[in-house]
Amino acid sequence: MKAERDAEDENSTNHSREEFHQIKDDGKREGNGSKTRRRRRERKACRTKEMEARREVEEEREEARRAKEREAEREEKEREEAREIARHAREMEAREIARQEKKREDRKKNLEEARQARKLELLNAHARSAEEAPDEFFDHFETVTSMMEWPEDKWSVLFQSVLLGKGCSTYLSLSQAQRNEY
Repeated sequence: MKAERDAEDENSTNHSREEFHQIKDDGKREGNGSKTRRRRRERKACRTKEMEARREVEEEREEARRAKEREAEREEKEREEAREIARHAREMEAREIARQEKKREDRKKNLEEARQARKLELLNAHARSAEEAPDEFFDHFETVTSMMEWPEDKWSVLFQSVLLGKGCSTYLSLSQAQRNEY
């Protein structure tokens, strides 16, 4: 019996050993599976970190691109404002030049009117003598108009403006064609 017991013990030990090795192998497999799962998780985490890093880099690039666009827009706006200021300055300068030119023209016109008035005063000073000494008046009139460089086509108008009394009535009795000829 002892031999049977020993054989049974040995069988149970062998069986136990086989079970042990089986369990051990299963554990290794499970352990290997855990390691594989862990490695997969680590790789996935690594890929996730890489993707996040790439996403951050892309976001930074996109932000930099947007910043460049905003800077370009700001610079374009500044250039447009500078062009507008320059255009406004040119307009103001043109207005100032036009104002000065008008002022010169007005002064010139006023001077010309003053000259004309002085010339007429010279003629009016002798207008009274037109009735008393017409030949002397005509000589004086022609001398003054030539000296003042009045165009001859204007002499008849100037002549009419200084006539008084009987001379004026006679002048008005002439036809328009005769009045226009000195």
